[in-house]
Amino acid sequence: EKEAGSISQDQRFYADYLCGVKEFKPWLESSEAKLKEPLPKPTSLEDALALLDNIKEFDGLFAQEKEKLDAAGKARENMEKASSTENEVEPLATRWTSAKKTIEERVEKIQTLVKTWEDLKVTTDDLTVKMSEVTAKEEPNLEEVEKVFGTMKGLFAKKKELLGAI
Repeated sequence: EKEAGSISQDQRFYADYLCGVKEFKPWLESSEAKLKEPLPKPTSLEDALALLDNIKEFDGLFAQEKEKLDAAGKARENMEKASSTENEVEPLATRWTSAKKTIEERVEKIQTLVKTWEDLKVTTDDLTVKMSEVTAKEEPNLEEVEKVFGTMKGLFAKKKELLGAI
């Protein structure tokens, strides 16, 4: 009787494992395919912010899906009589880790781009204000204007480099 109960419980655990793996695999495959596609190059700060939101949303799905895979692995571990079928959780977890690393790198790249673009916008606005003050002052501080312009040039070059890396 105990053995019959154990078999029934093991069958439930195995079914949970199998369903979890079957649900996780297609998501992982589509995510890997999506990550192989190049990121679109944003043409404005707004585009970069929208891209960052999309990537962060996609990144958020990774934790949810990992929980499903972990639950499948736990169900398999809880079986009293080990299944002779191949355990698919470990290879899938390795692939998930690789995909997660890629999405984290993308988030970091786009965050850096957005920060640089925001700094460039602030610096450009600052330069505009300083340039308008030049004509109003009797003795304008041109060194300050040159410094802001130099900062702006550096940020623009960095933005261009970051866009090239996407």
